[in-house]
Amino acid sequence: MLLLQFININKPPEKISGGTISIGFDTSNDVVIDEPGISDFHAEITIEENRIFLSDLLSENGSFVNNHRISRNKELHPWDRIKLASIEIEVSESEKYRPGDWALKKESDLLNSQYLLLQTSTYVGRDPDCDLVILDGLLSRKHTLLTIDGNRLLVKDLHSTNGTFINDIKIDNAYATPGDEITFDKITFKVLGPSPYTSSLLVEESTIIRDDIEEETTLLSSTDEDVNNDNTRLFQNKEKTTLLPISKNTERPIKNSFISKHRSDWSWAIAGFILSLLIGLAFYFFLR
Repeated sequence: MLLLQFININKPPEKISGGTISIGFDTSNDVVIDEPGISDFHAEITIEENRIFLSDLLSENGSFVNNHRISRNKELHPWDRIKLASIEIEVSESEKYRPGDWALKKESDLLNSQYLLLQTSTYVGRDPDCDLVILDGLLSRKHTLLTIDGNRLLVKDLHSTNGTFINDIKIDNAYATPGDEITFDKITFKVLGPSPYTSSLLVEESTIIRDDIEEETTLLSSTDEDVNNDNTRLFQNKEKTTLLPISKNTERPIKNSFISKHRSDWSWAIAGFILSLLIGLAFYFFLR
């Protein structure tokens, strides 16, 4: 069921049902908004074949959907933001997960569409006073406390008998991020929330293998023998350590340089021989 949830005024939600819903200042409207800037007949919502549309009724201060001004038949979707003059309204879906909220999703085919929304502090356990009650005999009465802390979820095991786990690692007090899996005894949920899907249990500083070399690097491997042993050069700059694979073409400049050196030596030897021969002939004719 879709609702009109009023954000910046104290007004109860309105159900979106029926064929047409008129919105405005006039008391004859289906949804009356008695606020400055709202026209007598400001906008209307129509429902056609399970699709919902918003139209502006030539209001003085306009109608907006997700910060874009609209005129006629703008289709609405769950979690869209409507603005009528200065009044903000959200299209919400009752008992459904809104992207960006903190929630747990049951890892079960039978309950795949069930989302459990988290509060700032959520107690998990068998006790009826818990916020999330799991009626399983292996869970403790108060098993775990989940606390929203910015873009992370603090998971604290409450000395439970069978433990709390994040990504199959038993924890006492640790952070979880969206995409992680939390297991209470053997019951697993996936964490949904506003931050990127990166596991909180991964080591932040890791070695990176790259195919390119940044401009400011220092070669730590000093001998050709070390390079040839592991086919890897180790480069380091101020921020990271980088492992770079050695290309087979690396040996070419060394080989070409060696050949060039030998060619140069032969050239000097031949020139010296010819010069010596000419000097010898000159002395021979002079003495004769």
